[in-house]
Amino acid sequence: MSDINDWLDVQEHQKIGEILMQCGKLTLQDLGVALDIQNFENLKLGDILLNMKVINNEELELALDLQRQIDDVLERRSM
Repeated sequence: MSDINDWLDVQEHQKIGEILMQCGKLTLQDLGVALDIQNFENLKLGDILLNMKVINNEELELALDLQRQIDDVLERRSM
């Protein structure tokens, strides 16, 4: 999984699917399937991807942590 230094030029909130794709943990096809499932079920995308066995718990946690770090950087920039 990449670190925050790879994301310093980002200008907006990154969705978890975007982060996982950029890190090479998710294909566009798998993301599409997961988003289709999400349209019919009230589940978080990460939970759907775990159920599909596309990612594991550690990968999801790392991506969520990276998402929080990106949001922190964006928030500090706006101050």
